Amino acid sequence: MYGFYVHRVCVDKSPAILAKLLKRRLAAAYLQRATYRHLEWYSKWRLGVNAKKTQAILFTMKTTADDPDPIIVEAEEVPWSSTAIYLGVTLDRRLSLKQHAKANASKARSRGRLIRPLLRSPLLKLQTKTQLYQMTILSMLLYASSAWSGFITRNLWDIIGKTDRTILRTILGDTPQPKDYFRRPIASQGGVLSLPPRGRKKWK
Repeated sequence: MYGFYVHRVCVDKSPAILAKLLKRRLAAAYLQRATYRHLEWYSKWRLGVNAKKTQAILFTMKTTADDPDPIIVEAEEVPWSSTAIYLGVTLDRRLSLKQHAKANASKARSRGRLIRPLLRSPLLKLQTKTQLYQMTILSMLLYASSAWSGFITRNLWDIIGKTDRTILRTILGDTPQPKDYFRRPIASQGGVLSLPPRGRKKWK
């Protein structure tokens, strides 16, 4: 006998169904059954479901796990994905959050290039540039970080920190700063709380 667990999560009109079992094919079967029940409820209340926006992902530590049969939603097959985005957080099969950290850093760099003329402008005060950075870039870089900040590795924090420091150098220009200013994680110097990895060696 294998214990099973099926749970429904609904946040901001974005429902998610989680099935947890030791056997992945059995988990997919329970997930399909729960999906049918949800579709019946949606149909009863005349709510539509967009199958094309539905994602299915199998969380496992195995590197060569075979995928079960695809989930059926509104007569359409939903294939198993290697990553899934839920509430802005990119989840991978191993829940390493590697793709999420890299995607956030890439988006932050792109946004930084767009507003680079403003960040380097001598007409803006340093405080104004810092506020602009916090609102448009840092908020993107650390989106939903309260949920994932304690679960990523030191290397992934280095990727986020490198992006953070690069943009800060653009803002500060030739302004003299303490020797260890750019070694601090996530710009506590900009008025933002530092977020070192929990349970790992803290940055000096």
